[in-house]
Amino acid sequence: MRKRRGAKICPYCGEPMNGSKKGRKSPTKDHINPRALGGGPTIIVCFECNNAKGNMPLDEWLDFLMENRPTRIPHVMREFRAIAHRLHVPKEGRLREVLRAAQQIEKELSP
Repeated sequence: MRKRRGAKICPYCGEPMNGSKKGRKSPTKDHINPRALGGGPTIIVCFECNNAKGNMPLDEWLDFLMENRPTRIPHVMREFRAIAHRLHVPKEGRLREVLRAAQQIEKELSP
């Protein structure tokens, strides 16, 4: 998680999180792989993004972002590269396909 001018930045939306324990931008712990699906690595994200992601696995969440908030993809992919060592991404399968599509969007949106 990066900091910008003293504020922690949400890896999903790129917006600063506030330090309080309440509010839509308060920091919360997100299981990248939902607990309902066995859990997995956790990262700190804002409440708003954690709530929007809900029990979606990573591939569904990236699909959602690509369809509804494509401008967030470059930021999300940068953050995922920073924590890639904590993720298990199979060489083939749905998650790999979605990550490739997200990388393509990232290239298209990058200056």
